[in-house]
Amino acid sequence: MFGRQSKELESVSWEADLVLNERKSRTVAWRIAVAACAVAAVQGAAIILMLPLKTVVPSVVMVDKLTGEGQIVSTAQEYVSTSTLSDKHWVERFVTSRERYVYRFIQYDYDTVRRLAGDQPWANYTPLYEGSDALDVRLKDNVEIIPSVLSITLTGNGMATVRYELKTRDYRSTAPPVVTRRVATIRYEYKARNLVLEKEAIANPFGFTVLAYQTDPEMGGDNKGGTQ
Repeated sequence: MFGRQSKELESVSWEADLVLNERKSRTVAWRIAVAACAVAAVQGAAIILMLPLKTVVPSVVMVDKLTGEGQIVSTAQEYVSTSTLSDKHWVERFVTSRERYVYRFIQYDYDTVRRLAGDQPWANYTPLYEGSDALDVRLKDNVEIIPSVLSITLTGNGMATVRYELKTRDYRSTAPPVVTRRVATIRYEYKARNLVLEKEAIANPFGFTVLAYQTDPEMGGDNKGGTQ
């Protein structure tokens, strides 16, 4: 009889342990669920607070005017900066070769102007090196005219204003170089070219073309001589 009671007590104790363990498991599960909800709420609040900081970065595809190859630049500001620097590069290169007279660079400058100049600017330039009164015939290597670009202002619509100095040195004289200041106005564009030699394409890959070129003495400057 006592053995039967002992077994019954053990059975009741075992069932009580099961109930207790189940209650503990439920308590732990609820705590985990509450903690997970709290973490999710904190993350949601953080995302909401960060939304005003989110910005859309514009991307621009730059297309090579010669090959048609596209290149992605990260921002519109970078595109503007790149285009501006490219325009200024070619403008400065044209003005430097157009205004410079250094005997050993004559052929280089002549070819550069030919590649970059449109019909009218080229027609105005070629007479400087034609006939018995050509610059290289008159000056040879006795005189050098060195331009130094002071500033380039892009005024929009393919227009640029260039302030530059010309330093003229006559090696036949002991006099110091003559420095003059001038202002050039340039109208330019980029022209796509389908049939062009590789050498020409490398020298002017984007088809930069000067459509009009005018240079005048700078107002109020000390202008003694210089080229036009």
